[in-house]
Amino acid sequence: MELQKRARRPARAWVWGLLAIFIVQMAALAAANLAGLRASVDFDTSSFYSAAMEMWRQKSLILSDFSYGTSLMLDTSVPLAALLYGLLGNIFTAYGLVNVLILGLSVYLVYRLAAVSCKPGQVLPVFLVCGILLFTPYSGGIVGYMEIAVWGYAAYNLRFLLLLAVLYALVRPAGRGGWLWGAAISAGVFVTALSSSLYFWQTALLPLLCAQAVRALWKNDWKFYKRRQFVFLALQTAVTAAGLLAGGLVPVDRGAGDFIGGLKLAGPDQFAANFGGLVAGAVEFWGGPQGGVPF
Repeated sequence: MELQKRARRPARAWVWGLLAIFIVQMAALAAANLAGLRASVDFDTSSFYSAAMEMWRQKSLILSDFSYGTSLMLDTSVPLAALLYGLLGNIFTAYGLVNVLILGLSVYLVYRLAAVSCKPGQVLPVFLVCGILLFTPYSGGIVGYMEIAVWGYAAYNLRFLLLLAVLYALVRPAGRGGWLWGAAISAGVFVTALSSSLYFWQTALLPLLCAQAVRALWKNDWKFYKRRQFVFLALQTAVTAAGLLAGGLVPVDRGAGDFIGGLKLAGPDQFAANFGGLVAGAVEFWGGPQGGVPF
């Protein structure tokens, strides 16, 4: 009994240490979003902040006399920030509050994923490790992880939240609330397809569909099309198609980016260069030599 108590103490200390790191991390991100967005202003971020202000001024989600880039910005913090901007009168405070809200919802979904995937005694450690890894601002800059996911204009934060919601829908026990959860996700998938074309389908839904196919081959399960996970992903693919059709009807100035058809899968001839780029990027990320791909 005494040996068991001694064995638990380091484990408890380890979990408490992770909890402290996670709390400090979340507090720092919240403070950076609520008090530091002025420091994030550059060409890309200013277009997002301007879009939110214009949405409130024009009282419309689709802006006239506005040059869009690769997205209509409907699947970002912009629409909610526009509403808060009208109430608060400060775009930086409004945008920061929305970023913190989306960050909080993302943290909650990471916890729910841990809760349904782990044994009771493992939920908190797994949640803390995943939370620290997912929400650490690894890099800055216009397309750095910090400004893409957790701070500044956070161009992909809502899509990241939607991915977590899809993952939770796939692993949550079937039961009450399933239809409501599915309807909310379908609405999000429709909006992101309308706003950003095939991006979410290519980077999230398609890999998950492929995973279902691999599972079917591995388990020799040729009735996989009856599984609720496959049906759900197939439905979201149909919703994506509907969103694409709706996006094609939106009369806007697409500027330099064709967000309706601009995202294309790389061909087989580009596989070597793309794979080499992934390896080189990973090496550079972990402090290795920089130099790009030699082919």
